[in-house]
Amino acid sequence: MFIKYTSKSTVLNIVIWFLCLCFIPKANVIAGETVFPGKDWVEKTPESQGIDSAKLNDAMKHLEDYCGEDGIREVVVIRNGYVIWKGDNVDKQHSTWSIGKSFTSTALGLLIEDGLCTLDDFACKYEPLLSGKYSRVRLRHFNTMTSGYDAPKGQRWKKPAPEFGDWSPAPYVPGTPLFSPGEAYLYWDEAMMMFGRILTRIAKQDLYSFFETRIANPIGIDKWDWETEGELNGLKIRTGCGMVWISAKNLARFGYLFLNRGNWNGKQLINTEWIDEAASVQVSPSTSLFRDICDEPGKFRDSGHLDADGRGVYGYNWWVKGIDAEGKRHLPDAPVGMFYRTGYPHNMLFVIPEWNMVIVRLGDAPDGRPSMDRMTLWNNVLKKVGDAIIEKRQKTAISGDLKKWHTAALSFTGPEASESDNSPNPFLDYRLNVTFTGPSGQAYVVPGFYDGDGNGNGSGNIWKARFTPDEAGIWKYKTSFRKGSKIAVSLDIDAGSSAGYFDGTNGALNIADKNPDAPGFLKWGRLEYVNDFYLKFRDGSYWIKGGTDSPENFLAYGGFDNTSPNPTYRSFSIVIAAM
Repeated sequence: MFIKYTSKSTVLNIVIWFLCLCFIPKANVIAGETVFPGKDWVEKTPESQGIDSAKLNDAMKHLEDYCGEDGIREVVVIRNGYVIWKGDNVDKQHSTWSIGKSFTSTALGLLIEDGLCTLDDFACKYEPLLSGKYSRVRLRHFNTMTSGYDAPKGQRWKKPAPEFGDWSPAPYVPGTPLFSPGEAYLYWDEAMMMFGRILTRIAKQDLYSFFETRIANPIGIDKWDWETEGELNGLKIRTGCGMVWISAKNLARFGYLFLNRGNWNGKQLINTEWIDEAASVQVSPSTSLFRDICDEPGKFRDSGHLDADGRGVYGYNWWVKGIDAEGKRHLPDAPVGMFYRTGYPHNMLFVIPEWNMVIVRLGDAPDGRPSMDRMTLWNNVLKKVGDAIIEKRQKTAISGDLKKWHTAALSFTGPEASESDNSPNPFLDYRLNVTFTGPSGQAYVVPGFYDGDGNGNGSGNIWKARFTPDEAGIWKYKTSFRKGSKIAVSLDIDAGSSAGYFDGTNGALNIADKNPDAPGFLKWGRLEYVNDFYLKFRDGSYWIKGGTDSPENFLAYGGFDNTSPNPTYRSFSIVIAAM
């Protein structure tokens, strides 16, 4: 072998170089390509962002047919950071009712990040009014509609309105608990009003000012307001159950912040862990629904909120696409990673990571409620929007175990070719690069390759890229597929011309966390140089290979292309703890 006459130190250097070559991804780390709006959103055609405009218009027409008085005048669709569809009244500002509950929840996330409280703190630690009947209620319970809080009954409205039956004239006067903390789910505005008061105590400032400084101003929300419900030590208490006044275009900014997991143009405004938890199921489907355990249902006959069921589909005051108490998938035709917020009468905010999309529909007309079941309508609309995604219709095939450190493969349908072709040569005269952008903004440009028919045969129209994600969460991808003489070995990103087919395809992968019981590299990740004598696994210890057939018989290590070790000596590896 070529290392027969080399020194031991030289051999070690060669081995380390070889390991780096084998295990460090062959990709360029680049700045994320996510686009953020400036003073206003930039508008693009749907086609430029991979959307069929005719099919998108069909989705909007279906929505309009059932929307009522406001129709689709306050609809905004954001894709890849651009406005690709909007109504003619998207600057109108009015109350969005319960959509504001997500603002209240976000305020809690920021206060936790500041170290001022934790999710599992008892609420009475901050609000003395809760020290008696509600001493075991935690902030988590208020943030998931499982607190059991109730205020004295009464109707603040001149005319009975069933959907507002839980709006007591005295929301800060603790009444008899409806159930024990965490025992049941009840979508109850009085609890959220008390929650707003609690957060005001924790923040020691007006939540409007707090939110404006930390979120609204940094993301460019220039006009908005938040209704008040009394005062506390001279501070206005913002209505915890919602009542944020905002336009569709500005609300889309808030949704886009969540789409980018709390990051705005490179600045992390709220930590990603909070965003992920807020958009995940936080109420077990096995939790009781208050309506089913209430022994005096007639007492609550004036409240439509009794029927709101968040079991299995509710996060931190966001609705999520989970599996409900009946075992059914919420909004079955929407992507799994979608989450959303609703408000009376028909205000909606959808965040859809798999499509890199935000959809807002607002309206304040009394007759703005849809003429069909709201969730049935939106399932239909989202299915039509999904059908409008051009790259989806191209049937990009995603294979592999979609977990951290596991290899995922994307297969695209491109031009017919054969491995023996010379003009054009599929290996030399085409260039496929796929840019994967991770949850934290890291991005890798991964070269793809011609794969024949995808099943080992040398002729076909399948082009493939393989990628091993190094973080759990939503990974966005975008393809560049170009053609030209010897373009595959050109360093000029603009060399050649578009090859068409799947060039410019956008999509996303929802990557689960690593399997802690997986073997070797699937658990520890890739080997990296860490300015030390030995390479180290990203999520594990240092790694040294030793043994009789190492390094001279290095390629016999079973981890390389399934080659067998020396028949006389078994190869082995040693993982040592960091010192």
